[in-house]
Amino acid sequence: QRRLDEVTALYAFAQQMTTSLNMHEVLDSTVYSLRQVLDCRSVNIWLATPDGQALEIYTATGMKDKWKDVARLRWGEGVAGQVALTGKPLYVPDTHTIDYIFFDQVVRSLLCVPLIIHDRVIGALTVDHDRPNAFPHEDERVLIIAAAQAAVAIENARLYHDLQERAQRLEKAYADLQEVDRLKDELVQNVSHELR
Repeated sequence: QRRLDEVTALYAFAQQMTTSLNMHEVLDSTVYSLRQVLDCRSVNIWLATPDGQALEIYTATGMKDKWKDVARLRWGEGVAGQVALTGKPLYVPDTHTIDYIFFDQVVRSLLCVPLIIHDRVIGALTVDHDRPNAFPHEDERVLIIAAAQAAVAIENARLYHDLQERAQRLEKAYADLQEVDRLKDELVQNVSHELR
């Protein structure tokens, strides 16, 4: 039954990520679905900041809003930062046994996988629980597949956004060109009239 739930969830993720190019919409539905499938306390997606110097929570479910606003890690800092730096999954079965940064002290176990596009880490996908040893090995496999799908959705949404911006710039440039052409025609008419 668990395996069927996992496959069903992964199929649902794939459908969600191909039906929308809105990054917020796709990633919000991803974290909510993962939380239900893995029966965990919270799920969050960390993305690299525009300057590429740190990670910030882009979307999350199950965690307090105050942590969403202040959570920021440098590459290599905390579990998500370490995963982003190495590009390898990391499972912490009991947070009381290691020395990492945890924003919420209620977190007892945590599983984090990288979001990778074209061999480049763009963020991390993290699930946590308030009890130790909460995630079996199968959960890592599901999370890796979900992270791969999320990374593709992020890349598609970014490419679509860039394409829209480019189209708007071209449209503005074309409008400016038409205006210059109109002014040129007007000038030619005026000079022609004055010559006559």
